[in-house]
Amino acid sequence: STALTPTLGPTVQYLEAVHDGTGRVQLTWAWNGETVAHHIYRNGDIIGVTEATDFSDRPPMSGVNTYTVQPVSEDRTYQRGTDDVGVLVNDVDVVTPAPALGLGYGLGGLMILVLLLLQILALRQGGGRT
Repeated sequence: STALTPTLGPTVQYLEAVHDGTGRVQLTWAWNGETVAHHIYRNGDIIGVTEATDFSDRPPMSGVNTYTVQPVSEDRTYQRGTDDVGVLVNDVDVVTPAPALGLGYGLGGLMILVLLLLQILALRQGGGRT
């Protein structure tokens, strides 16, 4: 009788997720198999596909995000080749620019001028009275 010895197939290894402090998470990993597509999941939802061994993401919410890298080829999904990692994304301070004061004042002044001209024209025509 022939004994079958199962072997472990290729796997995603050394998966790392680094938050850069500006809202971006950089994923890197090693893959020891043939060229495949890597499906990237954030908290269980697919967010991208790449053949590379890195991926960049901007999660929409702060808190702990769990990333999963799932290798897939044309004929199979490497269920046991998957790896996942969690990363804490802190609140990101988004600096919004102040409104442009010059343009705002200019447009406001122009609107006042137009309204004054319309009033003068209405008065010259008798205010529309017959």
